[in-house]
Amino acid sequence: MAAEADRAVAGNLGEQQEQALFGELAAVSDQVADSYDQWVRTGSDESRRAALASASAILPLLEKLRAHHQGHIDKAQADIIRDDGNPEVLYKEHWWQVDRGFTLAAAGQLSWLHYRMAMLSPSDKDKRKAWLEKAAQEFSEFVGASDPKMRMESILGRGLTLGELGETSEAESDLQLVLEQSKGTTLYWPARMALGQMKASASGSGGLAETQRLLSEAQSGGVNAAMLTQIRMLRLEALLQAMSAGGGDNVRSEAATLAAQLSSLGPSYSQRVTAMAVAHLKDPRPVLGATVSAEWIAAENLAAAEKFEEAAKAYEKIEQSGNAGSHENEVHHRLGVCYFRLGRYADSERELRKYLDAAPKGALAPEAAYLQFRAAEGIYRASATPETEGTFFAVVENFVKNYPDHESHYEGLFRYAELLQGQRRYADAADAFEKVEGPPAFRLRAAANELQCLADTIATTDNIVPERAAELRSRAEDAWKRFDKLSSGGGASASEDLKARTTVAHAMAVGSGPGADSTEALSLLDGFEAHYPKVSDLALPVAAIRAAGSTAQNRIDVAEPAVKILAAMPDTEANYFDIVEKLSRALLRRSADAAPTDPAASQRWAAMATTLLDRMRAAGKPIPEEVKLNLAMSYVEQNRLSDAASLYAELLHAQPESRSLLRASALLADRRGQNEDAAGLWSRLAMLQQVATPAWYEARLALAGDLVAAGQKDKACQSVREVDGFHPDLRDAPTKKQFADVAAKSCAGP
Repeated sequence: MAAEADRAVAGNLGEQQEQALFGELAAVSDQVADSYDQWVRTGSDESRRAALASASAILPLLEKLRAHHQGHIDKAQADIIRDDGNPEVLYKEHWWQVDRGFTLAAAGQLSWLHYRMAMLSPSDKDKRKAWLEKAAQEFSEFVGASDPKMRMESILGRGLTLGELGETSEAESDLQLVLEQSKGTTLYWPARMALGQMKASASGSGGLAETQRLLSEAQSGGVNAAMLTQIRMLRLEALLQAMSAGGGDNVRSEAATLAAQLSSLGPSYSQRVTAMAVAHLKDPRPVLGATVSAEWIAAENLAAAEKFEEAAKAYEKIEQSGNAGSHENEVHHRLGVCYFRLGRYADSERELRKYLDAAPKGALAPEAAYLQFRAAEGIYRASATPETEGTFFAVVENFVKNYPDHESHYEGLFRYAELLQGQRRYADAADAFEKVEGPPAFRLRAAANELQCLADTIATTDNIVPERAAELRSRAEDAWKRFDKLSSGGGASASEDLKARTTVAHAMAVGSGPGADSTEALSLLDGFEAHYPKVSDLALPVAAIRAAGSTAQNRIDVAEPAVKILAAMPDTEANYFDIVEKLSRALLRRSADAAPTDPAASQRWAAMATTLLDRMRAAGKPIPEEVKLNLAMSYVEQNRLSDAASLYAELLHAQPESRSLLRASALLADRRGQNEDAAGLWSRLAMLQQVATPAWYEARLALAGDLVAAGQKDKACQSVREVDGFHPDLRDAPTKKQFADVAAKSCAGP
């Protein structure tokens, strides 16, 4: 990205290319936000380092891009003012709109990056203040935005920033405005908590009352667990401050209870609680003593310091000693966390399973289920076997179904949907992908996968009813719109490969099943190879969609090259022969439709089907019974008589008394000069026909003729005389003459 940013500043990057660059930068900004939020919730040093590393990497790039585009605008405005012109004429210029758009895009990301960098760097006071001042200025650029969500997010950001700068009155004003206009949105509680924290810090002894109001409102308002934990941390801070000032038994009792609850959430929370108690109290034992042992505190501190090897050994000793006490279940959770961080996924999954078996509804259960899913995923990725996949599926299903309120539920749901997709449970997978929320990058990939699953559902469901196909196609269109919106400046970046695959899935959904729009399907693939030259592995579905679409449209000249490409492809794709079989059927139906009015076109359609079915025969794949007759007839038209005879033999084996098959097989044997075989077939047919009917005469006459040709004159003569015996007064003159001619050849001696 750094190289691309340099190219943009040098003027060597096109508008679309730079949009893609901003999309990639936005994806990293999302990663910063996720790590930052994790740090705020847990105090994890790892999350802090991850957020700092990502933010430090992209911050200079965004500042450089913003300065570049704002520089263009400033220079143009200065020049036109110098010449006594009107700067407003610039606003209609495309270049100005592009520069302004990129300037705002950079400022939008920079505002939160500067704020988060400041919060992540409390000891670097000069930089912290500079970053906060920049963030306040950048947030201010959007407080008048026409988009209500953007406006409120910017006011919230500015309020948070001004609060950190000590401008309390202005900060409270911004936060209060967010509360008034954003109730019921995701912005309300961050603003409410920030305002509560600000008031609690400013009011001294009043902090207890303020944090109690905040906690009560949060509990009754049904906020998520992560936000409620943060508010409880604020409440504990206020309680500890009150204890240090001589608070009574009620304060001490509530602080001890709350400290125990928060410590049970994990090592990082336990360490934060301990640090807060030590910082505020000369003797923290009234808060900590009843809930922890010295060994437990030591293990918790090791884990909080991310010394997981040592922490695991300490927890193992506690478990083995049998003296875990109130931490009997929690020790399994702690070991699961340590093992997970050490990459010992099998051990981690085992310990977390023990915790969940003992406390499926415990305070740590959602997080334990999440880590268990991640550990099972690690096991599966290292060794993908049916057994590890089964374990992974069961674990992620448990997480998804039983802990829907976990902040990373979307991640488990996405993996669950992927597993369903891998099991070819396309409809279930599509339903799961549709529910995936979370960061834009996840929603982007979920929309793409949902579209693919919907297309596969339409294409692979036998005898799908038109109403069901229409419903799935409508959902596929919605998924495409979400994907397109997210990949076009919606905070996520789609790779060329993902765009190509989603385009193909879109065309597949549009062009499959009853009610398909083959014209639209073909249109979606116009110029596909030029747009996506590096995705050769999509050649199979692209050729299949083009062949199927052009067949549906009766565009024989378009279908022929597509079928030729398809037939020449390697059959390494798992669904290659499924595609070939379905397309062959469509081609044969088109051939049958064309036969009455355009025999030449009918033969061309049939020849395409034959080409594909030949691939199936060559690979030893079974030819569908209902297709064999059409294929055999096509072979006859192409003068591939041996292949036709082989298929007719298979058909006759399955239907030995089919008069139409016997007749076609006998005629083919005659055409091949195999008179003895033909005679046998005509004899079998004659026995099935009603005596003295035209069909019976035809069979007996052909039988006698083949016997003569085979040198079996005696048998031919006997056959003719049998006909005379059945119907001595045959009145059809031409037929009577034909029998007389055969009799003359077979019954007149040598």
